[in-house]
Amino acid sequence: GIKFNVGNDPSARDAYAERIAAWLDELPPTVTLLCECHHGISIAEDPATAARIFDAAGPVDRLGAIVHTHEDPDHIRCRFDAYGDRIGHVHVNFIDFPTLTTPRLREIRGRLESQVELLRSLGFDGSWTIEFSHGVLSEQDEPGRLIDEASSDLEILRDVLA
Repeated sequence: GIKFNVGNDPSARDAYAERIAAWLDELPPTVTLLCECHHGISIAEDPATAARIFDAAGPVDRLGAIVHTHEDPDHIRCRFDAYGDRIGHVHVNFIDFPTLTTPRLREIRGRLESQVELLRSLGFDGSWTIEFSHGVLSEQDEPGRLIDEASSDLEILRDVLA
């Protein structure tokens, strides 16, 4: 899969769909595009808008979507209502946007378990990755430390998913 975002110009919705469709035509048929539908930078943050773009751009088996664990449960439900058949990946990410800090998963295990339970209850059975780990955007933002933090988070994620 290849992660992407569309832009934030509502008047360009059809153009975004056309670009995605053209991109799909150029990629091997085994490649799936995954829209991150990113909050704050993309018109696809609105589930209904994202669904319209997806429907115009490509088939479910080639064009999917990503959700994030930091999202409000009601917003996640809206995404599943609008285009749940396309949601194939979760970014495990609990970043606090006002402070740009990320907790360790062991510190918020209950919150992670709640989001996993919600996603599974909505029918999610796709893949999971850790998007951000503790130390990102801090004085500890260096590869060795981030790998250690991500490895620790991965143990918790695997245990919760088991």
